[in-house]
Parts: sequence; structure tokens; C-alpha cells
Amino acid sequence: LLVSSVFLLAAPPLPRTTRIGTGDPLDWKAAPAPGVALALSRAASVPEGALHLGFDFGGKAGWAAATRNVDLVLPARWEIRLRLRGEALSNDLELKLSDPSGENVWWFRKRNTTFPQEFEALRVKQRQVEFAWGPAGGGAPSRIGSIEVTVTAGRGGKGWLEVADLVLV
Repeated sequence: LLVSSVFLLAAPPLPRTTRIGTGDPLDWKAAPAPGVALALSRAASVPEGALHLGFDFGGKAGWAAATRNVDLVLPARWEIRLRLRGEALSNDLELKLSDPSGENVWWFRKRNTTFPQEFEALRVKQRQVEFAWGPAGGGAPSRIGSIEVTVTAGRGGKGWLEVADLVLV
């Protein structure tokens, strides 16, 4: 009994999870590049809801971005978790975090991504997120005012991506 009690006392606390949510497309804004078509909707195939991005690059380069305003204070150590699936040619997947001013942006980029047909978990660790641009000139984010999920044309084409269970841990 003493050994099990000591083990319970030594166990680290579970990480706190902040649900960002993806199920309501009205919480998201479509922000495609000029000439790129993007339609946001709720994925009907997932009971708890997922954001469906239907995109068509129209034979051009560019991006299809879905942006959501948030108000998140980042702890000293964090990661973003989500599940995704899709059907498209190999393109780049980006997850962007902007500060409340919208001027400073950090990003996670996964080049030449082939989206899985069934939902797969993606864990974006703090160390995988880099400063992209803005007047801050670098450093780590401390407060986030918006989050963006972007498909950037690699091979282009048209297709769709679904994002579910977006959380900050």
C-alpha cells in the first residue's frame, strides 16, 4: 500500500487542455489567395464535428487558408494537437499562429504532405513552430490572437482537408 501511494504522489499532473474547436464553420473565415477557391463547411462524417476545407487552386500557385480568432495565453511549454484527413495532390500544410495585433506570425510547415484518407493525429510541438514574419523580428509567441490552417499549393489541383479536435495542450 505504501509503494502505490508513493507512486501516486510522484506521478506528474495531467497537462491542461484548451479546446480550440473546429466543428462550427461560422467560427472560421476563408482566406484564400486571389484566384483560389475555398469553401468552408462542417464535415458531416464526423459526429463531434470537423472543419471541412474544399479548395481548388485553379491551375495556379497560392494558398487556401481558414482562420479563426482566439485568445490564448501560451504556457511555458505547449503543443497543438489535431486530427486531419483529406484528399488532394501533395501540397504543403501550414499551421500559423498570430499575436493579437495580427502583425507577428509563427508557423509550422509540413512540406509535400499527402493527406491521410482516415483521420490521423498530428502533434505540433512548441519547438516545431518558427517565427515567420513581423515587427517582433523573432522570439517565441506568448499570446495568440488567431490560428490558421493553410494548404499551400505544391502540386496544386483541387481537393479537401478536414480538421478535427484542435486543442492546445
